[in-house]
Amino acid sequence: MDSYKDHLQLLKNTAFKIASAEAPREVIEVVLNTFERVLHYATAAVIFFDESMSNLNIFRTKGMDDVERKYIMGTIPKLTREIIALIEKNDLQPVVWDHDTVTKGVFFNTGRMKTFFWLPVIVYKKPIGVMSFAWRTPYAIDETSMEFFSILGNLIGGELQKLQRSFQTISDQEQKISALIEELNRCSYFEKHSFSVIGQDPKMRAIYETIMSIADTDVNVLIEGETGTGKEVIADYIHYLSHRNEGPFVKVNCGALSETLLESELFGHVKGAFTGAYRDRLGRFEMAENGTLFLDEIGEMSKNMQVKLLRVLQEGIFERVGDSRPIRANVRIVCATNKNLKDAVQKKEFRRDLYFRLNVISISVPPLRERIADFPLFFNYFVDKFNEKYNLQVSGVNKRVLDKSYAYSWPGNVRELENVVERAVVTYKSGAIADIDLHESGQPDALVFDVLHEGTKFPEAKKRIIESFEREYIINVLRKNNGSIMKSSRDAGLDRKNFYLKMKKYNITRHSTEEG
Repeated sequence: MDSYKDHLQLLKNTAFKIASAEAPREVIEVVLNTFERVLHYATAAVIFFDESMSNLNIFRTKGMDDVERKYIMGTIPKLTREIIALIEKNDLQPVVWDHDTVTKGVFFNTGRMKTFFWLPVIVYKKPIGVMSFAWRTPYAIDETSMEFFSILGNLIGGELQKLQRSFQTISDQEQKISALIEELNRCSYFEKHSFSVIGQDPKMRAIYETIMSIADTDVNVLIEGETGTGKEVIADYIHYLSHRNEGPFVKVNCGALSETLLESELFGHVKGAFTGAYRDRLGRFEMAENGTLFLDEIGEMSKNMQVKLLRVLQEGIFERVGDSRPIRANVRIVCATNKNLKDAVQKKEFRRDLYFRLNVISISVPPLRERIADFPLFFNYFVDKFNEKYNLQVSGVNKRVLDKSYAYSWPGNVRELENVVERAVVTYKSGAIADIDLHESGQPDALVFDVLHEGTKFPEAKKRIIESFEREYIINVLRKNNGSIMKSSRDAGLDRKNFYLKMKKYNITRHSTEEG
């Protein structure tokens, strides 16, 4: 353009089009078209940070072929950060790269382009993005044009900020959609396998009847039981048989997170609430809206977090971390623990008022060793599961496997049984499983079964079991003390001579205890 008057007229026309635009995207298109008509650029890109100022979004590119687009997508994130730093150093003024810039010691690998013009988009005196223009000829932009287009760039700051917020909303919706997809997958799996997992044992059928009787209520439920007994499966049942089954089922492991992280996980946070909070984040209470929130390992929750959870249960509201706006919670709470919460209350490790709030309905899941009627069901279920997973053809288990299972205590419960069956399925590959290896679990119960199964007389059986225990004990205590006989004998409560004689009896050396 040749004159100040021309520049002014163009600015007025562009401002009018911006005012008439109905959406931020239209504003961006108006500006890009104006730049193209006046500057005749070869390529353009509009890039902005998300609200956390940590992730770059390439909103629009123009004039690029596939090769250039691929190149720019790979180089823009690093390059834009460097340009933003250069713009801030230059008092928020635009940056031009051409042959003169090279002589000043500023150099970028620009491929086929000879001139670049980077125009910052400013909001509240802070660059939130950049508009990039490139030419294949050197010295393609003059200072007058730079000044004019700087004004134009400032006009679109608010529109780009609206795009920021739109992208943030989309990101939040994507979180919810991901949770719902996961929920649909869980629901499908549950409908297919629930009967196999719940079992036929009378104790489990009684639990099932309890679940059915409370399904259409919103009472809080506390599920207690040893680790690996299937408490989460019970929580699944409560959700999928309730009137909330079309809402999400959201799980939080309270024992796996620190107090700060757990608070953020449950209630969400706003940008800047703490170090690392680069953007607003939905909490699990919001993600579980109209559904069920499953709080696993509730007994591990800190006293401070217990107070905050109690408030939600009493008042039905919470706030995101770093925010004071109340959010109403419409969720059902189901909790699980492998601790005895009643004892924890007596020891003042768990709040009494919270315990009674959570324990409206109590369900105690029996350990696997008390559910022997379910062993055939579990074996069939897990064999089918791992046949499908590994594309194998194991037909089931024989009577010896069932007898061995009945004699074993299963300290790891259903989870341990699942691991044992998986190991057996991948070992046998086809046909019936003739035996299962319980020694891998480090338990003496397998030996108890072996001596019973073989019909061994009591004295011999007792001797073999004692010897097996002594040998394992000596190996473990030596391993713990890195082979030191002196320390190991002291830990074992034996004098050094007797300890050494037992090592000799079982052919154990201090080096044979090293784990390979």
